[in-house]
Amino acid sequence: MAVATSAVVLIERISKSVKNPKPDAIRLHKANTDGEWVRQGDLYFEIIAKPKNALNKIQKFDGQLAEGSQRGSRHIINNVKKVEVFRSLRSGPEAGYILHTLEDIEVNHPDHGTVCIEADMWIDVTYQLNMVSNAVRAVRD
Repeated sequence: MAVATSAVVLIERISKSVKNPKPDAIRLHKANTDGEWVRQGDLYFEIIAKPKNALNKIQKFDGQLAEGSQRGSRHIINNVKKVEVFRSLRSGPEAGYILHTLEDIEVNHPDHGTVCIEADMWIDVTYQLNMVSNAVRAVRD
């Protein structure tokens, strides 16, 4: 009986200590090639070549890549001074941003872990899509 009780206590302690462990950081670096991508929850980070078209730079950017104030929306660039942020060249609901990293940056999220991006990379940030009432829309946590 004592063994069963201590096993239950141990299982309860473990279950409380390992809630939603964050995954290891994902790294995008220059060894990767255009078209390669990583996912952080409902955001995708795709390596692209420097766009040839003129880009619309966002002058004041708070660092949050997803709309909303919920925990799931907190895809946050750790230092906005290290990155140029542009409006997406896409026009659909998947359109997010284009990032040009001036220095190494991290995009942090409380549940989905961190995406680390090396300096001088061009990244197309897009949103996962979902079908709602026969219409496509960006997923929002």
